[in-house]
Amino acid sequence: MLASVHIADLGPRRTLATIAKRRSRIAAPGLRNANLALGARLGGSLLTKPDFGRAALIAMWDADSDIDRFLETEFGATFASGWHVRLEPLRAWGSWPGLPDDLPKARTVEHDGPVAVL
Repeated sequence: MLASVHIADLGPRRTLATIAKRRSRIAAPGLRNANLALGARLGGSLLTKPDFGRAALIAMWDADSDIDRFLETEFGATFASGWHVRLEPLRAWGSWPGLPDDLPKARTVEHDGPVAVL
């Protein structure tokens, strides 16, 4: 099980069209869950302004090969020029659609190497 994060600067028109058309219709083999949204800069204030030219996709997958196949699709290619990362979930707090129920909930998890927090 993997998570992927994709962020791409598409320009306002293309970003809004992408989100409007795909918000509830993202489907791909091995996809457990996908969330599509506008990007926003971190910092500054509690309520940051959305960036209408930046699309963000956070997805949960069964396998690495499923992400590869998705990126070869027309919709997946939308994010090809942007930033992306593949992550192995180590623990979860609360619930997140697509994560397995048996993922550790402990506050600390043994792990060597870099981590990301979503």
